[in-house]
Amino acid sequence: MSNENYIDVNSNNEKNILIFGRTGSGKSTLGSVLVNKNGEFMIGDIKYIVIDTIGIGDTKKNEKEVLYKLGEAAHKIRDGLNQLFFVSSGRFNEEEIYTYNLLKDFIFDEDVVKHTTIVRTKFENFNDKDECYEDQERMIKENIQLENVIRFCNKVIHVNNPQMNIKDKGRLDMYKKDSEDSRSKLLMHLGSCNNTLYKPKKLDSLNARIGNRVIACLPGFVLDVHMIEEAISQVCCIFYWDLFLDLITYIVHTSSSSSGDEDRFKCTETLLINTHFQKEHALKQCNQHINQ
Repeated sequence: MSNENYIDVNSNNEKNILIFGRTGSGKSTLGSVLVNKNGEFMIGDIKYIVIDTIGIGDTKKNEKEVLYKLGEAAHKIRDGLNQLFFVSSGRFNEEEIYTYNLLKDFIFDEDVVKHTTIVRTKFENFNDKDECYEDQERMIKENIQLENVIRFCNKVIHVNNPQMNIKDKGRLDMYKKDSEDSRSKLLMHLGSCNNTLYKPKKLDSLNARIGNRVIACLPGFVLDVHMIEEAISQVCCIFYWDLFLDLITYIVHTSSSSSGDEDRFKCTETLLINTHFQKEHALKQCNQHINQ
């Protein structure tokens, strides 16, 4: 483990949690259990920011879409990561294993395992330590490719986060208690995690590359940083940097004749959103703008 990957954040009152898991794993419900709303929650004076990797691990997504989402996630956690919640309702499938390895290889490094918490959802006996231990051993046997991740991750947490859309009051009360107990279990775990920010060089370089090149493309223009940030967050696909830079260059070259910043950035945002499609299509859109 390299100390270069870590930043001491004892004075920082914000922590980032990345939630990853396939559709149907209970990931969205888990996020709701944690934050209730707005993607943030407080424990004492510490604010936790929950980032849901919507679409990553979804078997209906093709490889390009998954890579696009990975790039988007990299931008959202550009300041570093405290915990990665790997959510599963049982046996990990090939898509989950593949996507976790993508996260590890393209955004993070081997150290991400130490910041990974496996959250086993839909486990009714989550308060029974023996049952949880047996299930963890079963997970190892059934998921050989992730054996080291399961054994050496920060922790495996068992929870039950049932849906609340039932009319039976008795069952609803029981489900609510399970949800509250599960939340308490997760919060206790978060409170016990070390107070360091995981920021590997790979993540830093990935985001610095695009930021530095954008700045290099924009001399002589006064730009709205927040709008550029919003646009960048929508196009951070790992294997499409060159396309992104092509579009930025085109837009900068035409912006001097633009009648106003609002129109210029509206066009910029529209074009950049399209960068995860074919390059020819996006450049055609850009050329149409140039020739107007």
